[in-house]
Amino acid sequence: MIKFLKKKLKESELFQLFSNDNEYRSLVLGLTIICIFFWATAWWSPWPFIVINIISAFLGKGAFTGWGDTIKRWHQPDCHPKFIALTVFTVLILSIKLFAALYMLGKVADSNGNIISSVWDHVYFSTVTVTTLGYGNIVPANTFTEVVASIQAIIGFSGFAALTGVVVSVAYRRTAGG
Repeated sequence: MIKFLKKKLKESELFQLFSNDNEYRSLVLGLTIICIFFWATAWWSPWPFIVINIISAFLGKGAFTGWGDTIKRWHQPDCHPKFIALTVFTVLILSIKLFAALYMLGKVADSNGNIISSVWDHVYFSTVTVTTLGYGNIVPANTFTEVVASIQAIIGFSGFAALTGVVVSVAYRRTAGG
């Protein structure tokens, strides 16, 4: 049974994608390390995660830098569509975690007015905010958090609109042969 599963895994397109290109592996490894770092430090304080992201951005190695090069890479004919999806997923997860850390600096309350302190609740609130769903079961409880939530909501709907434009542009160029 194990041999059969190993054979099927090696035949899968996803395995081929990750085994042929170090860029994909480094993207997944980077996401994994950042997620582990977030969960390992968030219970104590959001500051380590925020400071590392700010330093990375200034050094040009952060999650939100180099987008011009990334979008150019997406337009290349040899760029696999799964790379685009993986990149978008990575940035979405990183931005959710960064904003969750920022929410930990402010105050977020549940629908009964109780201030929440759970890391998961902050990540949940960040996810709901970036997707602009706004269920209302968790809400900002002070001005700082309201400003952060407003910025994240604007980034969320602007980001999804820009992403749609880029994906359509890439698809059009590939089908038009340009």
